[in-house]
Amino acid sequence: MKSILKNFFDKAKRHAGFISCGILATTFCTLYSSCVNEEEDLFDKSAIERLDESKGIYTDRFSSSPGGWVMEYYPTTALSAPTGCCYLLLADIRKDGTVTIGMDNELSGGYQESSSLWEIITDTGPVISFSTYNECLHYFCNPAIYKLGEGYGGDYEFIIIDMKEGAEMATIKGKKSGSYIRMTRLPEGTVFKDYLADVNGFLAKYFPSEAPNMLVLDLNGEKRYMRNSYSTIPNIYPMKGDSIADESYHPFMVTKRNDTYYLRFKNKFDVKGDEKSTVQEFVWDAEKQYFKGSDNELCSITSEVPADFWFNTMEPAKNTSWQWDLKSSMSETVSGIINNMNAQFKKVNKNYSLSFLQLTPITEKSCQLVIAYKTSKTATVKTYYNFDIEQSGENVKFTFTGAANTGAENIKAKVTAIQDMIDILNGDILIDDTGNPFNLKEIKLAPVSALDNWFIVK
Repeated sequence: MKSILKNFFDKAKRHAGFISCGILATTFCTLYSSCVNEEEDLFDKSAIERLDESKGIYTDRFSSSPGGWVMEYYPTTALSAPTGCCYLLLADIRKDGTVTIGMDNELSGGYQESSSLWEIITDTGPVISFSTYNECLHYFCNPAIYKLGEGYGGDYEFIIIDMKEGAEMATIKGKKSGSYIRMTRLPEGTVFKDYLADVNGFLAKYFPSEAPNMLVLDLNGEKRYMRNSYSTIPNIYPMKGDSIADESYHPFMVTKRNDTYYLRFKNKFDVKGDEKSTVQEFVWDAEKQYFKGSDNELCSITSEVPADFWFNTMEPAKNTSWQWDLKSSMSETVSGIINNMNAQFKKVNKNYSLSFLQLTPITEKSCQLVIAYKTSKTATVKTYYNFDIEQSGENVKFTFTGAANTGAENIKAKVTAIQDMIDILNGDILIDDTGNPFNLKEIKLAPVSALDNWFIVK
């Protein structure tokens, strides 16, 4: 205000001959009055008063969820485990200043729950502070755990970024780490232990560490592999790229709301074909068993096509084989063939018995049906039958080219059920999952001409 008046009087002095004293006085009064009114409108409350008022507002908002909140807690902005992982913390934040937090992860070693105090404090803006020690939350802030002097790098005070009245979701930011954390309301009556067991069960089923296949992130036609998704920090790279040269790590977490599972990455992906379009969250389609973009349905997360995956494993360099035996799951027809094979081996020699059957690669376009049978308690003999293989969509065409040697031909003549198994395989074979496309540890094979004659290999 002072600078404005000074400039006004300076100009007035220079042009005094053209401005009457009356006009000068009137103008000054008008200008002064305008400035005073402006200050009263904009600064009717001090900064301290406004911050104090926000304490009450955010205290009410954080304590307004009777079922508590899901916190998608990232200790740091890192992109590698364990500090880059997302940890689900469930928080029952009450208006009396108490909070109960629960977690169930590899760090807690099972379900753990702890109660402490919380409050809204003022800094450069409103901050939610979990102000007394909580065994769940403060574990990530303990400098004596994991990395000495730093711990997991987590926060217990968070800047409130976005929390509208009545909103289902809110965003807070670690005061020290700068890591963004989404909070989502839970329905009244939520049992923290049960919720976490449910989500962890989903992760164990669809993101198991033993799954040999990768997942595929489809960004509107631009497809990328997701390697090691079980870690929840998958290496995501172009399908035609290299897992090392093109590596990029993208943490995610699965949560549940309205009886539906959601997968949300820490950061957004740009969508092919639209520079302004992004995708970050995906919703589980339980019927089709895949994730589709909840904010962009042109995007998805699926498994590899079973036939693609199976055919790619049939490379000699990968040293992979697929096996089944008398105890494997199979149709009645195939079970009859396998049991006949076992009985026929015993007929050749009472000490003989079927051990297992196996498909193993010879070249990238050929494989062998291996029949292994025991000749004694400690000795096993293998015999081999050759096939050419060629992929076509979801099918692989098997073409029988003969026994590998005279010995194998002689065995086939005595154990005629071997020919029956060859006949099942000879032709177009559908390659399918066994009910969980995200885990292709086991594969279902069935002749396209007789889909009821299926069997499971692993």
